[in-house]
Amino acid sequence: MTEKETYRVLCDSDESIPLFMQYWWMEAACVGKHWDVFVYRDKQGVPVAAMPYHVLCKYGFRFVIQPELTQTNGVWISPSFMAKDRLHTEKVVFSYFIDRLSALGPAVYCQSFHHSVTNWLPFYWRGFEQTTRYTYVIDDISNADRVFANFASYKQRNVRKALKNGVTTRVNHIGPAEFAQLHRRLIETRRGRRYFTGVGVVESVCRAAVERNSGAVVEAVSAEGRTVAVVFVVWDKRCGYFLCGADDASDNSGAPTLAMFEAIKYLSGKTQMFDFEGSMDAGIEHSYRMLGGRQMPYFQIRRYGNALFRFLLRNRL
Repeated sequence: MTEKETYRVLCDSDESIPLFMQYWWMEAACVGKHWDVFVYRDKQGVPVAAMPYHVLCKYGFRFVIQPELTQTNGVWISPSFMAKDRLHTEKVVFSYFIDRLSALGPAVYCQSFHHSVTNWLPFYWRGFEQTTRYTYVIDDISNADRVFANFASYKQRNVRKALKNGVTTRVNHIGPAEFAQLHRRLIETRRGRRYFTGVGVVESVCRAAVERNSGAVVEAVSAEGRTVAVVFVVWDKRCGYFLCGADDASDNSGAPTLAMFEAIKYLSGKTQMFDFEGSMDAGIEHSYRMLGGRQMPYFQIRRYGNALFRFLLRNRL
Protein backbone atom coordinates (compact mmCIF):
# COMPACT_ATOMS: atom_id res chain seq x y z
CA MET A 1 0.00 0.00 0.00
CA THR A 2 1.04 3.60 -0.53
CA GLU A 3 1.55 5.81 2.50
CA LYS A 4 -1.80 7.51 1.84
CA GLU A 5 -3.57 4.16 1.68
CA THR A 6 -1.86 3.11 4.90
CA TYR A 7 -2.90 6.37 6.50
CA ARG A 8 -6.51 5.92 5.43
CA VAL A 9 -6.65 2.54 7.17
CA LEU A 10 -4.92 4.03 10.22
CA CYS A 11 -7.47 6.85 10.48
CA ASP A 12 -10.33 4.37 10.26
CA SER A 13 -8.94 2.38 13.18
CA ASP A 14 -7.38 4.95 15.55
CA GLU A 15 -9.65 7.56 17.15
CA SER A 16 -6.72 9.42 18.73
CA ILE A 17 -5.88 11.10 15.41
CA PRO A 18 -7.21 14.69 15.68
CA LEU A 19 -10.10 15.76 13.47
CA PHE A 20 -8.09 18.15 11.29
CA MET A 21 -5.54 15.43 10.52
CA GLN A 22 -8.07 12.76 9.55
CA TYR A 23 -7.86 11.31 6.03
CA TRP A 24 -11.40 12.40 5.18
CA TRP A 25 -10.70 15.94 6.40
CA MET A 26 -7.57 16.29 4.26
CA GLU A 27 -9.52 15.02 1.24
CA ALA A 28 -12.26 17.60 1.82
CA ALA A 29 -10.06 20.59 2.72
CA CYS A 30 -7.63 19.95 -0.14
CA VAL A 31 -10.34 19.45 -2.78
CA GLY A 32 -8.85 20.06 -6.21
CA LYS A 33 -5.36 20.30 -4.68
CA HIS A 34 -2.62 17.90 -3.65
CA TRP A 35 -1.91 16.44 -0.24
CA ASP A 36 0.18 13.57 0.97
CA VAL A 37 1.43 12.03 4.20
CA PHE A 38 4.61 10.68 5.77
CA VAL A 39 4.08 7.56 7.89
CA TYR A 40 6.48 6.37 10.59
CA ARG A 41 6.56 2.68 11.53
CA ASP A 42 7.90 1.03 14.65
CA LYS A 43 10.43 -1.83 14.61
CA GLN A 44 7.64 -4.32 13.93
CA GLY A 45 6.51 -2.34 10.89
CA VAL A 46 3.34 -1.03 12.54
CA PRO A 47 2.40 2.57 11.60
CA VAL A 48 2.56 4.58 14.84
CA ALA A 49 3.00 8.19 13.67
CA ALA A 50 2.04 10.33 10.70
CA MET A 51 2.49 13.78 9.22
CA PRO A 52 -0.17 14.73 6.65
CA TYR A 53 0.66 17.81 4.60
CA HIS A 54 -0.86 19.99 1.91
CA VAL A 55 1.40 20.84 -1.05
CA LEU A 56 0.97 23.94 -3.18
CA CYS A 57 3.12 24.33 -6.29
CA LYS A 58 3.39 27.87 -7.62
CA TYR A 59 5.89 29.73 -9.82
CA GLY A 60 8.05 26.63 -9.92
CA PHE A 61 8.29 26.35 -6.13
CA ARG A 62 6.80 23.85 -3.70
CA PHE A 63 5.07 25.10 -0.54
CA VAL A 64 3.95 22.88 2.35
CA ILE A 65 1.24 24.84 4.17
CA GLN A 66 -2.02 24.45 6.08
CA PRO A 67 -5.11 23.56 4.04
CA GLU A 68 -7.86 26.17 4.18
CA LEU A 69 -10.25 25.96 7.14
CA THR A 70 -7.75 23.75 8.98
CA GLN A 71 -6.70 25.00 12.38
CA THR A 72 -3.94 22.50 13.11
CA ASN A 73 -2.08 19.81 11.21
CA GLY A 74 1.49 18.71 11.83
CA VAL A 75 2.50 15.48 13.53
CA TRP A 76 0.47 12.77 15.25
CA ILE A 77 2.11 10.05 17.36
CA SER A 78 0.13 7.13 18.76
CA PRO A 79 -0.34 7.57 22.54
CA SER A 80 0.56 3.91 23.09
CA PHE A 81 3.87 4.37 21.24
CA MET A 82 4.60 7.56 23.20
CA ALA A 83 3.92 6.00 26.59
CA LYS A 84 7.42 4.80 27.52
CA ASP A 85 9.67 7.81 26.88
CA ARG A 86 7.89 10.81 25.40
CA LEU A 87 10.87 13.09 24.75
CA HIS A 88 13.01 10.35 23.20
CA THR A 89 10.11 9.18 21.04
CA GLU A 90 9.39 12.72 19.84
CA LYS A 91 13.06 13.26 19.01
CA VAL A 92 13.22 10.08 16.91
CA VAL A 93 9.88 10.58 15.15
CA PHE A 94 10.27 14.30 14.55
CA SER A 95 13.78 13.77 13.15
CA TYR A 96 12.39 11.17 10.74
CA PHE A 97 9.75 13.58 9.48
CA ILE A 98 12.25 16.44 9.23
CA ASP A 99 14.47 14.24 7.06
CA ARG A 100 11.47 13.44 4.84
CA LEU A 101 10.59 17.14 4.58
CA SER A 102 14.18 18.04 3.71
CA ALA A 103 14.16 15.46 0.91
CA LEU A 104 10.89 16.97 -0.37
CA GLY A 105 12.64 20.35 -0.48
CA PRO A 106 9.80 22.87 -0.05
CA ALA A 107 10.62 26.56 -0.52
CA VAL A 108 8.37 27.25 2.46
CA TYR A 109 7.16 24.91 5.20
CA CYS A 110 4.50 26.14 7.64
CA GLN A 111 2.19 24.00 9.78
CA SER A 112 0.34 24.64 13.03
CA PHE A 113 0.60 21.66 15.37
CA HIS A 114 -2.17 20.34 17.61
CA HIS A 115 -1.93 21.76 21.14
CA SER A 116 -1.02 18.30 22.47
CA VAL A 117 2.44 18.84 20.92
CA THR A 118 4.39 20.82 23.53
CA ASN A 119 7.96 20.04 22.43
CA TRP A 120 9.43 21.48 19.25
CA LEU A 121 13.13 21.22 20.16
CA PRO A 122 13.98 18.69 17.41
CA PHE A 123 12.65 21.20 14.87
CA TYR A 124 14.63 24.04 16.46
CA TRP A 125 17.81 21.99 16.22
CA ARG A 126 17.22 21.61 12.48
CA GLY A 127 16.72 25.31 11.71
CA PHE A 128 12.95 25.69 12.03
CA GLU A 129 11.25 28.69 13.61
CA GLN A 130 8.25 28.72 15.95
CA THR A 131 5.48 31.17 16.79
CA THR A 132 3.13 30.50 19.69
CA ARG A 133 -0.47 31.04 18.68
CA TYR A 134 -3.58 30.88 20.83
CA THR A 135 -7.05 29.49 20.72
CA TYR A 136 -9.78 29.45 23.38
CA VAL A 137 -11.50 26.30 24.62
CA ILE A 138 -14.36 25.42 26.93
CA ASP A 139 -13.19 22.28 28.70
CA ASP A 140 -16.62 20.84 29.51
CA ILE A 141 -19.79 21.58 27.53
CA SER A 142 -21.94 18.83 29.04
CA ASN A 143 -23.99 21.37 31.01
CA ALA A 144 -25.34 24.17 28.79
CA ASP A 145 -26.55 26.22 31.76
CA ARG A 146 -23.05 26.21 33.24
CA VAL A 147 -21.58 27.22 29.88
CA PHE A 148 -24.02 30.13 29.68
CA ALA A 149 -23.25 31.17 33.27
CA ASN A 150 -19.58 31.54 32.27
CA PHE A 151 -20.41 33.95 29.44
CA ALA A 152 -19.59 37.59 30.16
CA SER A 153 -22.67 39.55 31.21
CA TYR A 154 -22.93 41.43 27.91
CA LYS A 155 -22.80 38.15 25.98
CA GLN A 156 -25.64 36.84 28.13
CA ARG A 157 -27.59 40.03 27.37
CA ASN A 158 -27.04 39.46 23.66
CA VAL A 159 -28.64 36.02 23.89
CA ARG A 160 -31.61 37.36 25.84
CA LYS A 161 -31.95 40.31 23.47
CA ALA A 162 -32.03 38.01 20.44
CA LEU A 163 -34.71 35.82 21.99
CA LYS A 164 -36.74 38.88 22.97
CA ASN A 165 -36.52 40.14 19.38
CA GLY A 166 -38.00 36.89 18.12
CA VAL A 167 -34.79 35.39 16.74
CA THR A 168 -34.98 31.59 16.40
CA THR A 169 -32.40 29.01 15.42
CA ARG A 170 -32.41 25.96 13.16
CA VAL A 171 -29.84 23.26 12.45
CA ASN A 172 -28.90 21.81 9.04
CA HIS A 173 -31.85 23.51 7.38
CA ILE A 174 -29.70 24.38 4.37
CA GLY A 175 -27.31 22.22 2.38
CA PRO A 176 -23.54 22.64 1.90
CA ALA A 177 -23.77 24.59 -1.38
CA GLU A 178 -26.36 27.01 0.00
CA PHE A 179 -24.35 27.46 3.19
CA ALA A 180 -21.17 28.27 1.23
CA GLN A 181 -22.97 30.95 -0.77
CA LEU A 182 -24.72 32.35 2.31
CA HIS A 183 -21.45 32.50 4.23
CA ARG A 184 -19.78 34.41 1.41
CA ARG A 185 -22.69 36.83 1.01
CA LEU A 186 -22.83 37.67 4.71
CA ILE A 187 -19.08 38.22 4.87
CA GLU A 188 -19.10 40.52 1.85
CA THR A 189 -22.02 42.62 3.18
CA ARG A 190 -19.78 43.84 5.99
CA ARG A 191 -18.06 47.06 4.98
CA GLY A 192 -14.43 46.59 4.05
CA ARG A 193 -14.52 42.80 4.28
CA ARG A 194 -13.18 40.60 1.49
CA TYR A 195 -13.89 36.92 1.13
CA PHE A 196 -10.61 35.02 1.03
CA THR A 197 -11.75 31.42 1.56
CA GLY A 198 -12.57 29.38 -1.52
CA VAL A 199 -16.32 28.75 -1.76
CA GLY A 200 -15.55 25.29 -3.14
CA VAL A 201 -13.51 24.44 -0.04
CA VAL A 202 -16.28 25.62 2.30
CA GLU A 203 -18.83 23.51 0.44
CA SER A 204 -16.52 20.48 0.28
CA VAL A 205 -15.69 20.53 4.00
CA CYS A 206 -19.31 21.20 4.98
CA ARG A 207 -20.58 18.33 2.81
CA ALA A 208 -17.98 15.85 4.07
CA ALA A 209 -18.55 16.74 7.73
CA VAL A 210 -22.36 16.68 7.54
CA GLU A 211 -22.37 13.36 5.66
CA ARG A 212 -20.20 11.84 8.41
CA ASN A 213 -22.44 13.28 11.14
CA SER A 214 -19.48 15.42 12.21
CA GLY A 215 -20.69 18.85 11.12
CA ALA A 216 -23.70 21.14 11.51
CA VAL A 217 -24.87 24.50 10.17
CA VAL A 218 -26.66 26.58 12.81
CA GLU A 219 -28.67 29.56 11.54
CA ALA A 220 -30.13 32.42 13.54
CA VAL A 221 -33.33 33.59 11.84
CA SER A 222 -35.00 36.94 12.46
CA ALA A 223 -38.68 37.33 13.31
CA GLU A 224 -39.17 38.26 9.63
CA GLY A 225 -37.68 34.94 8.49
CA ARG A 226 -34.29 36.26 7.32
CA THR A 227 -31.04 34.47 8.21
CA VAL A 228 -29.01 37.07 10.12
CA ALA A 229 -26.21 34.88 11.48
CA VAL A 230 -24.77 31.49 10.65
CA VAL A 231 -22.29 29.23 12.43
CA PHE A 232 -20.68 26.07 11.11
CA VAL A 233 -19.27 23.63 13.66
CA VAL A 234 -17.44 20.32 13.31
CA TRP A 235 -16.60 17.72 15.93
CA ASP A 236 -15.17 14.37 16.90
CA LYS A 237 -15.63 12.45 20.15
CA ARG A 238 -13.22 14.67 22.05
CA CYS A 239 -13.84 18.20 20.83
CA GLY A 240 -16.12 20.44 18.78
CA TYR A 241 -14.76 23.33 16.73
CA PHE A 242 -16.19 26.62 15.50
CA LEU A 243 -15.05 26.37 11.90
CA CYS A 244 -16.52 29.50 10.36
CA GLY A 245 -19.43 31.88 10.68
CA ALA A 246 -20.83 35.22 9.56
CA ASP A 247 -23.59 37.65 10.39
CA ASP A 248 -25.60 40.42 8.74
CA ALA A 249 -23.92 43.78 9.35
CA SER A 250 -27.30 45.56 9.40
CA ASP A 251 -28.69 43.37 12.17
CA ASN A 252 -28.40 44.44 15.81
CA SER A 253 -30.45 41.75 17.48
CA GLY A 254 -27.68 39.80 19.24
CA ALA A 255 -28.16 36.90 16.82
CA PRO A 256 -24.46 35.91 16.42
CA THR A 257 -24.10 35.19 20.14
CA LEU A 258 -27.35 33.22 20.15
CA ALA A 259 -26.20 31.17 17.16
CA MET A 260 -22.89 30.36 18.85
CA PHE A 261 -24.59 29.39 22.11
CA GLU A 262 -27.08 27.16 20.30
CA ALA A 263 -24.20 25.51 18.42
CA ILE A 264 -22.48 24.70 21.71
CA LYS A 265 -25.75 23.39 23.14
CA TYR A 266 -26.23 21.22 20.06
CA LEU A 267 -22.79 19.68 20.61
CA SER A 268 -23.17 19.18 24.35
CA GLY A 269 -24.29 15.57 23.96
CA LYS A 270 -21.94 14.76 21.08
CA THR A 271 -18.50 15.74 22.36
CA GLN A 272 -16.66 16.91 25.47
CA MET A 273 -14.96 20.24 24.73
CA PHE A 274 -15.46 23.23 22.45
CA ASP A 275 -12.67 25.05 20.62
CA PHE A 276 -13.36 28.51 19.22
CA GLU A 277 -10.43 28.00 16.80
CA GLY A 278 -8.80 31.11 18.25
CA SER A 279 -7.55 34.24 16.62
CA MET A 280 -4.56 36.51 17.03
CA ASP A 281 -6.83 39.47 16.18
CA ALA A 282 -7.43 41.51 19.35
CA GLY A 283 -11.14 42.05 18.73
CA ILE A 284 -11.90 38.43 17.91
CA GLU A 285 -9.78 37.17 20.81
CA HIS A 286 -11.77 39.36 23.20
CA SER A 287 -15.08 38.00 21.90
CA TYR A 288 -14.02 34.36 22.38
CA ARG A 289 -12.63 35.07 25.83
CA MET A 290 -15.94 36.68 26.82
CA LEU A 291 -17.71 33.45 25.87
CA GLY A 292 -15.92 31.66 28.70
CA GLY A 293 -13.06 30.17 26.77
CA ARG A 294 -9.75 29.23 28.40
CA GLN A 295 -6.62 30.30 26.55
CA MET A 296 -4.78 27.40 24.92
CA PRO A 297 -1.38 27.82 23.20
CA TYR A 298 -0.24 25.86 20.16
CA PHE A 299 2.81 26.00 17.89
CA GLN A 300 3.11 27.28 14.36
CA ILE A 301 6.35 25.79 13.03
CA ARG A 302 7.97 26.94 9.80
CA ARG A 303 11.15 26.92 7.74
CA TYR A 304 12.08 28.90 4.65
CA GLY A 305 14.09 27.54 1.75
CA ASN A 306 16.11 30.73 1.40
CA ALA A 307 16.46 34.25 2.79
CA LEU A 308 14.24 35.78 0.09
CA PHE A 309 11.23 33.69 1.10
CA ARG A 310 11.88 34.47 4.76
CA PHE A 311 11.83 38.20 3.96
CA LEU A 312 8.71 38.03 1.77
CA LEU A 313 6.58 35.63 3.78
CA ARG A 314 7.52 35.52 7.47
CA ASN A 315 4.90 38.19 8.30
CA ARG A 316 2.25 36.80 5.95
CA LEU A 317 1.87 33.19 7.12
